[in-house]
Amino acid sequence: MKRECLSKERQFWQLYEIATKNNSKEKFIYHTYYGLELEWFKGKRILDVGAGSGLKTLCYAIFGQANCVTGIDEYRGEGSSAENKGRIRSYVETLDLKNVTIVVDDLMKHKFKPNEFDVIIATDT
Repeated sequence: MKRECLSKERQFWQLYEIATKNNSKEKFIYHTYYGLELEWFKGKRILDVGAGSGLKTLCYAIFGQANCVTGIDEYRGEGSSAENKGRIRSYVETLDLKNVTIVVDDLMKHKFKPNEFDVIIATDT
């Protein structure tokens, strides 16, 4: 199990370097986890609002060991694109993440079940 986790972490960083054109891992980790404790994610059901490129969504699933992570974004407007939507789905497939779901919809219109999530995160949105 540990070996599989490390493999997914290694693959994540390879995808991260491609997606961000070699931006600093330290900068990404700082912005993703600033003020957040990884223990908050472990075994939880997470909703990532404004998933964008999906890198943080994947991070919560892999490094935070969340039970499940749902990323939601409309993928419209500045900074969002069909390319981002396709990219995050390909990352989920490449990393074989069974605990990640991507929803393309307006958060205010989407019908989630009551108490579907333990934690809701909205960063850079």
